[in-house]
Amino acid sequence: MRPSTSVYLKTGMKPLLRRRDRTLNNSQHGSEMWDAIVCGAGAAGLVSAGRAGERGLRILILEKTDIAGSKIRISGNGRCNLSNAAPLHDFIEAFGQNGHFLYSVFHRFFRDELLGLLGRLGVRAKTEPDGRIFPRSDNAADVANALMRYATQGGCEIRYHEPAQDIVLKGSSGHREICGVRTPRGLYRASAVIMATGGRSYSSLGTTGDGYEILRRSGHTITPLHPALAAFVSDAPRCRALEGLSLPDVILSLRGDGGRDLFSERGEIIFTSSGISGPAALNLSRHAAGRIETMRRPELVLDLIPGVSAEEVERRIDEGCGRSPRRHLVNYLKEFLPSRLAVDILSARGGPDAAKKLGTLSCAERRTLTRRLKAHLFPCRGIRGFSHAMTTRGGVPQEEIDPRTMESRLVAGLYITGELLDMDGPTGGYNLQAAFSTGWLAGDSIPA
Repeated sequence: MRPSTSVYLKTGMKPLLRRRDRTLNNSQHGSEMWDAIVCGAGAAGLVSAGRAGERGLRILILEKTDIAGSKIRISGNGRCNLSNAAPLHDFIEAFGQNGHFLYSVFHRFFRDELLGLLGRLGVRAKTEPDGRIFPRSDNAADVANALMRYATQGGCEIRYHEPAQDIVLKGSSGHREICGVRTPRGLYRASAVIMATGGRSYSSLGTTGDGYEILRRSGHTITPLHPALAAFVSDAPRCRALEGLSLPDVILSLRGDGGRDLFSERGEIIFTSSGISGPAALNLSRHAAGRIETMRRPELVLDLIPGVSAEEVERRIDEGCGRSPRRHLVNYLKEFLPSRLAVDILSARGGPDAAKKLGTLSCAERRTLTRRLKAHLFPCRGIRGFSHAMTTRGGVPQEEIDPRTMESRLVAGLYITGELLDMDGPTGGYNLQAAFSTGWLAGDSIPA
């Protein structure tokens, strides 16, 4: 007799944990009836299945790939940024105009409930000074494995390499309800389906956006999809010289046609060989998604001395010139800028020579230097695609979902969760918390 999945989790026998050998023919599929089917074994899917299972429901999880929680396992650079310590109002505000939808969701299951659940599963958490919450072990696999145990308790079963191809409906156009889910192996019957297939981000992990098309065919609207929380791409050769350089506190802006700064984010950036990444860049990409493609010559603008006005910067430069007139300009800049960045600022066309002495700088050169410190420009070619994006912007509009249950307003018995919703937040644990919360609420709302 084959041991249960939980045995494999305890023993660490990965090949058996990740794969199910038994196959069923179409007639067997058609004869099976489940209380609910969960499509997708990610953050929202595992929590929804676990909550439904502990209510005594018989749940089937269909997972497209050969492993559960694949995005959880790589999140937070392998540490899993679970949530954030921000107050509820600030947490919701971080999602922008669509954040109001989460009031009802978070009223039922929020940060404390998540941490309590993980604690029961043996995962303790810690809060870092910036508010991000991680498992104490700094190991994302601990979270994924704990939620796997939660999901496969009781009457829950997971079947791998079994992608949902379509949801099967019954009833008239005025009142449609769930009948089951069709996969390449046949039909699974159920009176409720939880869609938790994820978005299009990290497509190499299997999240290729299949759920959006399934929901579109069921009559739902899908707002335009764009990669979000992705790095910016620049064709400036200077980026390669700056690769790996991290600046902990800058204001990064996207400048559009006409020289106007459209969006800004303050925080850390990291130069890559092909552009700019880091938390501030990733968060800025959420606002730029869907708009940057229409700009003729977008630029990224770095304010390297945030919180200090241009007038004050120019005054400090004047003071430096008077105090150390024989000092070379590049050495002066290295006092408050990384060496490579100081050289980059002075290497751009039209600026003062790096070897020039402070006392010889003209008024025009001092103003140029001030402008570069407050608005250092890089040409921008766009945002990296879905294969490198952390989340998806767009999806099912909130008007088509009941925020008290996550049930579709268009199809009875259909619940929609996580990244499939038209709702995305910044880096820092916001999106994972929303996935956990919407998943739990769906699992709690299925009629027993």
